[in-house]
Amino acid sequence: TANAKVCGKYGVSGYPTLKIFRDGEDSGGYDGPRTADGIVSHLKKQAVPASVELKNEADFEKYIGDRDASVVGFFADGGSAAQGEFLKAASALRESYRFAHTNNEDLLKKHGIDGEGIILFRSPQLSNKFEDSSVLFTEDKFTSAKIKKFIQDNIFGICAHMTEDNKDQLKGKDLLVAYYDVDYEKNPKGS
Repeated sequence: TANAKVCGKYGVSGYPTLKIFRDGEDSGGYDGPRTADGIVSHLKKQAVPASVELKNEADFEKYIGDRDASVVGFFADGGSAAQGEFLKAASALRESYRFAHTNNEDLLKKHGIDGEGIILFRSPQLSNKFEDSSVLFTEDKFTSAKIKKFIQDNIFGICAHMTEDNKDQLKGKDLLVAYYDVDYEKNPKGS
């Protein structure tokens, strides 16, 4: 190859290999189907913002009401270093988790955030009496690495719901697996 040094630096040994870079940093490789449709679909997902901006209470309620967990950053100052680190973590984990952020003063007050904070909202359908449905990031310093660890440690709660999309994230974790017929949409009370 013409660029053996660059390939070696980023661990590229097979071809073709697609690597995505954001702000000069490797943000991950592509492991999907090796078809034009698969690659285009992946790149379209990469083109949208990693974190959605929530401008008001209606946006917020709609966003956290989704069936998947949501990670929301609350920042009084939209240009703060903390928001920058949050957006960096969101970019790195965009394939696995949903991210949103807000600079809305009313939303910060409503959720007890003084200045800046991150709250992980677990899936509403997995709420239970044994744990809170949301978890507050409690570290003093906001770094991308600490935010990623916080999410990975808390996203699933005490009882994860394994799906085709998240099964790889659950590898290596202690799990109790139960298979049963559940339909949260047609029979929410019986499920």
